[in-house]
Amino acid sequence: MDENALAAAATVLHEMGGTVRLSVLCALRGGPRTVSQLQGAVDVPQALVSNHLRRLRAAGLVRSDRSPDDARIIFYSIADDRIHRVLDALSL
Repeated sequence: MDENALAAAATVLHEMGGTVRLSVLCALRGGPRTVSQLQGAVDVPQALVSNHLRRLRAAGLVRSDRSPDDARIIFYSIADDRIHRVLDALSL
């Protein structure tokens, strides 16, 4: 594996680290969720969920899409199927 691939993998693992971010990713395995739905799933304050989603999105691990029915509602989902494989390898 070349140096760039190793650096990219280390960045992904670093951004996935932390119990809240891992919990959010696990909750997203079931499909797209809103911040409120994620807050209920991971049982931490909504502001904390939003901060972690922002970080996951900046790292390219999560994407956000506006609801076609109501543009005020944003759904978050896992952006890359490889994240599912990482979570599978961790047995999460």
